[in-house]
Amino acid sequence: MTLEFEIKPIVLIDYLVTKLPDVDNEALAHQVEVYKDRKFSDNENVGRYEDNDLPNSKPINDFKEILLNALSFVTNQKVKIDNIWGHVTVPQAATEYHHHVGSHNNNGRLSDKDSPFSCVYYCKIPENSGDIRFRMMAGFREYIVTEKAEVGKLIVFPSEVPHMTGKNASNENRVSISANFRII
Repeated sequence: MTLEFEIKPIVLIDYLVTKLPDVDNEALAHQVEVYKDRKFSDNENVGRYEDNDLPNSKPINDFKEILLNALSFVTNQKVKIDNIWGHVTVPQAATEYHHHVGSHNNNGRLSDKDSPFSCVYYCKIPENSGDIRFRMMAGFREYIVTEKAEVGKLIVFPSEVPHMTGKNASNENRVSISANFRII
């Protein structure tokens, strides 16, 4: 018997990993930590409780420019950063599974108001301070992919992919910056 057939993926979701050059990570981490108490929410039950505003400072503004250029380069298109924030994870804390699709979505689908892409950049990562984990369900199976958090690493992923960070088992803060963006 001779059969012609094709094997096709049901789901294929990629994420991108790169290192950003020319970033002063110590100055950047310091600026994020200075603003760690400027939370987007005072309610611990709200996802944005862990996220904080960023100062208007030279290290932050320089980083935003480097990030914008890097995102344009890796997508090979012009991009617009919709929002950007700092994240300081204190010792013994973790970040629960979440995604970056807003509450204004329609049955879990991206709306015009949602950013289709997200990224995280690590500027201070003590040893054993937790790595990022992406989780997807396909049928009845759960797939978890772990990416090691490292200073200078940028990870770009679809906003709807659930992710979390493990427990910060170090004695220092883990500091990162996240953003949501779109191709324009």
